[in-house]
Amino acid sequence: MGIDQQDRETCQSKTAYASKEDAQEAGHQARRVGKNIREYKCKVCGCWHLTKAVKEKPKSPLSLF
Repeated sequence: MGIDQQDRETCQSKTAYASKEDAQEAGHQARRVGKNIREYKCKVCGCWHLTKAVKEKPKSPLSLF
């Protein structure tokens, strides 16, 4: 799966952090003020960005067996 124009535009519109630690610190600061975000490594530029955190789907009781 390649990188498309939308991926490039999304990347360019976000703050890029050179390290995971820098992104984690920025994420921590944002969560302190109530923002629900997470850090991720960008497949376009290789830097780290912040994005809205996606809630995990609840596990089905059947998946426990």
